[in-house]
Amino acid sequence: MSNVKGSKILTLEFLSILRITTEKIYFRVLNNEFDLPWDVFYTCLGFDNPNIKIEHATKHMNKKEFWYEITAEKYEVWQPCTSHICNPTLLFLHQWIELTLFPRDDIRIIREIDTRILFAMVHKIPISPVVEIVTP
Repeated sequence: MSNVKGSKILTLEFLSILRITTEKIYFRVLNNEFDLPWDVFYTCLGFDNPNIKIEHATKHMNKKEFWYEITAEKYEVWQPCTSHICNPTLLFLHQWIELTLFPRDDIRIIREIDTRILFAMVHKIPISPVVEIVTP
């Protein structure tokens, strides 16, 4: 139980002074302040190529066509829900994305970033979602 409490304190410390610029990210961990260029921060998180931005890598994605591809359902209104995804692997991956990368209260609604990450996974497009992960 103390590990959970320690993780919460470290997370709060990290988020308390998190500042993002186009060149660097500023944060504090274990009472030490850091300012890292984005390419170094990407490498620290295990991403090899910081230049593969999600927006750029998925610029040819057609949201409605992709939604039909993973659900076999056509919707006039774009309000996708996790429960509509037919493929169990993609369903699991979406839930994992929402619980680990972009935690929030309601993981049933699929957001734009979720769709882009799923699209990249399905089409085997390399991406680096670091900026999206740390952006509040």
